[in-house]
Amino acid sequence: MSEKYIDNIVDDIYSIITKRGNWPFSFNADDKIKFLKTIQSFYVKKDTQEGYARCATMQKMIDILEVYNARVSARSSGSIDLSEN
Repeated sequence: MSEKYIDNIVDDIYSIITKRGNWPFSFNADDKIKFLKTIQSFYVKKDTQEGYARCATMQKMIDILEVYNARVSARSSGSIDLSEN
């Protein structure tokens, strides 16, 4: 496969998950985090300003998912923070 073809595929995937929020139904939060980190590493290797901007966008998504995972984990373990609103 040509490098340009792979670039286009990754760019399309980036658009789908960041602009439309469409994820495969079977992806849980952990799967999404792994996938976002994989795409992040792709853009880091490109070493472009646009790539790093996309990394920042994906990092925000990763941070949100990690907070979600922590809350789900806390609830399933029975230790709920009563100070939360």
